[in-house]
Amino acid sequence: MLEFIRKYVYYFIGAALLIIGIQSYFIWFRPRSDAWDLVPNSALAVVESSQLQYALFDEKNQNANLIADVPFFYDAKNQLDIILQTSENQEINKKFLTAKRVTFSLHSENKQNLEYIIYIPINSFSEEPFIKNLQKPDPNKIHTFGSNFGGYRIAEVQKASKEFLFHYFVHQNHLICSRSLVLLQDVIRRINDKTPSIGKNPFTVTRQGIAHIYFRKDQLRNHADLLKDQLNVPNLVTYFMNIMPPNADLVIEPSSEPHLVKGYIYSTIRTQKPFVGVFDGQISKGILAKDLIPQNTAILYHLGFHNNQKLQKSFGEYTRLYEKEIKALRDSAQQFWGANINDLYATLKDEAILCEIQSASNILTSKVLLLKTNEITDALTILDEFANKTAVRESPRPVENDYLNRKYRKLILNEFPAMLFGSAFYGFQNSCYYTFIDDYIVIANTKETMTDYLDQHSEGKVWSKTNNSFLQKLNPKAQISTIVVPQGIWKNIYHSLDNNRWQPSLLKHENRFKELRFIGLQTFVNNAEFGTKVLLEKIPKTQKAAIFNKFFLQDSLVLTNPIVTQPYIIPNRFTQADEVITQSSDNQLYLLNSKAQIISRDTIAQPLYGRLTPTDYFQNGLLQYLVNSPNYLYVFKRDLQKGLEAYIPAVPVVGGIRAVSVEN
Repeated sequence: MLEFIRKYVYYFIGAALLIIGIQSYFIWFRPRSDAWDLVPNSALAVVESSQLQYALFDEKNQNANLIADVPFFYDAKNQLDIILQTSENQEINKKFLTAKRVTFSLHSENKQNLEYIIYIPINSFSEEPFIKNLQKPDPNKIHTFGSNFGGYRIAEVQKASKEFLFHYFVHQNHLICSRSLVLLQDVIRRINDKTPSIGKNPFTVTRQGIAHIYFRKDQLRNHADLLKDQLNVPNLVTYFMNIMPPNADLVIEPSSEPHLVKGYIYSTIRTQKPFVGVFDGQISKGILAKDLIPQNTAILYHLGFHNNQKLQKSFGEYTRLYEKEIKALRDSAQQFWGANINDLYATLKDEAILCEIQSASNILTSKVLLLKTNEITDALTILDEFANKTAVRESPRPVENDYLNRKYRKLILNEFPAMLFGSAFYGFQNSCYYTFIDDYIVIANTKETMTDYLDQHSEGKVWSKTNNSFLQKLNPKAQISTIVVPQGIWKNIYHSLDNNRWQPSLLKHENRFKELRFIGLQTFVNNAEFGTKVLLEKIPKTQKAAIFNKFFLQDSLVLTNPIVTQPYIIPNRFTQADEVITQSSDNQLYLLNSKAQIISRDTIAQPLYGRLTPTDYFQNGLLQYLVNSPNYLYVFKRDLQKGLEAYIPAVPVVGGIRAVSVEN
């Protein structure tokens, strides 16, 4: 037996090495067939994927459909779908794109428009039917017109109805398409002039991802004027600038979990990145203050560390070299008030969390900072000392405030949290208010923010009870994390854009954006190297929470009086679409469609409470709904013409309606 093993072990080893060699060739060494040498230098971003196109053909492809519903990928997929409209044969279309690494580059065509260029590899054998249809289409369905530029023939494709589809030309082994003639001319100039590539192909060592987005920070910065001041979240901009390398490659990986998109930002840069470099050698335990993060947090920043002395030294060096404005604020506090900010570092332990709170206005103005301490008494002593020193010129002199049996004080130091943790923690202009809960210091940027926060905490409206499932998916070892709640910042982003130029194009993504429950980014720093992981959680389409997020978190529904009852979701028995029943404080009963538009309304005598119970009340095969008010039993019926009808049946009812159900 041993002889047999010795005789054949070399064959097994040889076969294994051959398989490894073949795989290595296809992953690392095979000649590239990508489009990077064709992309004009004006690209803001480049998408590359061999999976995204399957969202057009295969509903069961989980990874393709997950990424296709993310707004950026959704636009790219739709551009590809426009090209496929030249052929009605789905088998030909699918064969044309199968196993292709399709590239999409995004450009600013002019000051008012962003457009894609699409680069599709061509194989003269497998693609012949599609190319033949494209170059010689059925004149009853598709019309083409041509023009010459730079030695290339650019074709314009229209439907027979004269609806414009796209322009295209063929270069060597790529079909290059765009809705913009100007951008295709830029590609031809790029080919003829042999201008330098937009940068070394960043995907050489990350080809195993199912999709890539390559961001060019210099180009994105040039278009920063798209966002106006009212967004008021310089923290988010600063955060991205500090964790993203100059040419960042966002790699999307296959996911085994439904409704979860995973990826990472690939970089070979070491931590000369100043903000990231502060956390080299620090150890994080993850987000610990789950019981203190308010439920209505829109953006959360978490810093995890274990060595407060090293943190103090690193941030001091960082602000001295890279954030001179904050260094000046620290020096001013020391010079005028004798407030040495470094004194507070010695009391800190494990984490600092900045919460930006959802707002009813168009501006995110409310911010809360949570600081875990080694000894809360020592930390409060230092803050009280700062407060006493800086209150000298205040008239009347600030006093301790009391709310919900908690004392809080005013601290007059401009951008105090930013002095501790850099410009990503801006947003506490002129002064702030502080208190403590357990071993945490709580700092709010306004008095109203502090009282609202204490209300939330006293009512138990915190992330440990509402968002804990997502927090458990995060890696606790990340020293720097940010979590964005898309529903919480949609309105702020929308109103920050120029009304005529960008808002209309953004509206098409409203539902898609709100159906992302969380966007999480976690940065890991170790031995002068760093990397950032991305986690997107979508709301499952089968969950009723999708309706609540769309309707009631972001003021999508505008009523004269506030909503007072929980929303009830019913299926429209004619269309099977979800609809919502809800009631306002003036006892108006509303029936809403899936776009939060009012279908019908009626006035009922009393407020509703309890569970909506579906039943065939009259035993006639029609679904109706029962619900209690304080004195009555109400029956609802969905009428095709009238909408929702509510009435009180002539049946004596003692007690309440009780129902037992099992939810999936």
